[in-house]
Amino acid sequence: MYEIVYLDIEASLDGIIKEIGLVYETDSLKTSSIEQVKEFLTVHSPKYIAGHNIVKFDKVLLEQTSIKSELEKYIIIDTLPASLLLFNEKTFHNLPKKYKNEDNFYNNPVEDSKLTRVLFEKIVKKFRTIPKKQQIIFYSLLNQKDEFIGFFSYFEKELGLQ
Repeated sequence: MYEIVYLDIEASLDGIIKEIGLVYETDSLKTSSIEQVKEFLTVHSPKYIAGHNIVKFDKVLLEQTSIKSELEKYIIIDTLPASLLLFNEKTFHNLPKKYKNEDNFYNNPVEDSKLTRVLFEKIVKKFRTIPKKQQIIFYSLLNQKDEFIGFFSYFEKELGLQ
């Protein structure tokens, strides 16, 4: 999975960012500083930023900060709608947070970013098993929807659409 930074935000109920987790290959960062997020993205220079429900949650929160204008540089991949599309036999699509237990019930944005990476790898593998005609149908129906733009951008060259 090339050129992807995986991102997760932990926020209060009123939308205040508490922590941001970022993962790029073997490098990771847990911070509450938007400046550190900008620096991480600059250092790694990804093409994509991926997250689970990133379009309707994390991106919305980030757009309220000083990083808003810089977000336009990146293609956003949301694993939640892709998971719903490709693993539609599942009844729920939240990340399996096995690191949480009765003693540790807090979310960890770095661990969630790593889980998002694992999920994205499964999604890519599953998409590649679907017949090419069905891939093209999914593309033609969904590629302009905010939740799918990044996902299908990732596959455009592979689908011969670039």
